[in-house]
Amino acid sequence: MSYTVTLLIFGILLLLVGLVGEVKAKELEIGTSSKIVRIVLSLIGIFLVMLSLVLSSSPDTVKNYFKQNNHPAGSFQKNDNNGTVSCSTYCRKVKADGTPEWGAKIGTCVEAKNESSGQSIPCDTVPGLIPDGKQLTCTCR
Repeated sequence: MSYTVTLLIFGILLLLVGLVGEVKAKELEIGTSSKIVRIVLSLIGIFLVMLSLVLSSSPDTVKNYFKQNNHPAGSFQKNDNNGTVSCSTYCRKVKADGTPEWGAKIGTCVEAKNESSGQSIPCDTVPGLIPDGKQLTCTCR
């Protein structure tokens, strides 16, 4: 039994207890007569049912969201690298006057992702000119 099915079962059970007050199944009796507890159980049940539906319908979307946003605190993305310089250079390059060469900030590369291939690459790799519409996305800190 997958975790989404388990979430769905517990969510429905809590929702039933919240709506009906008591649920009796064979020798098992679950419930309460307190309205506040029933409301809280109903809300938790609704949340668990919704969570199970979201996770079961698009697990890749949820996983990708957490993977993409798993950068250290204080990190930022620098876009528009056409692949002719590494992300290490792109993150730290400054002009003679001390202002950033590309983008508004300077820093150290923590991740480089080639949108053309969809692969993460080492920060010091220069992939070469990337086709129009794609870029080397640099995450810096």
